[in-house]
Amino acid sequence: MKEPERAVPEKLVILAYWPHRQAGELNIGYGVHRNFILSQGVASIFSLATGVFGLLFEPKVRPAIRAWVRFALIFVISMPLAILSLRMRKYTGYYQIDDQGRPVHFLGTALPESIKGRFGLTRKKFLEQLKYG
Repeated sequence: MKEPERAVPEKLVILAYWPHRQAGELNIGYGVHRNFILSQGVASIFSLATGVFGLLFEPKVRPAIRAWVRFALIFVISMPLAILSLRMRKYTGYYQIDDQGRPVHFLGTALPESIKGRFGLTRKKFLEQLKYG
């Protein structure tokens, strides 16, 4: 079943580019929402901070803080990050892009056949290859 068409979000970041090889093929880019990248970065920092806290400070403060309070603190901090991440993940996937590298149309989350076995390019190399190629 075909996935319904999605609008291209404004805050989309294209991370990899695949220029067309032959006439009639599409330029393809892999994009994610900017807030998804931000939420993943914050979650990584939070994970590192809780690991350091657990290693260095938790043995000292464990007797003073009840288990449900520790769980509640971690839950309250991590849930908004998880919800934001899940909401922004729906924009992660492959997009048809124009010759300037801007997304035009969402293609889907599955790897398109036309780019299987090819490495993605940076934006700079993509634009150079289209210019000279």
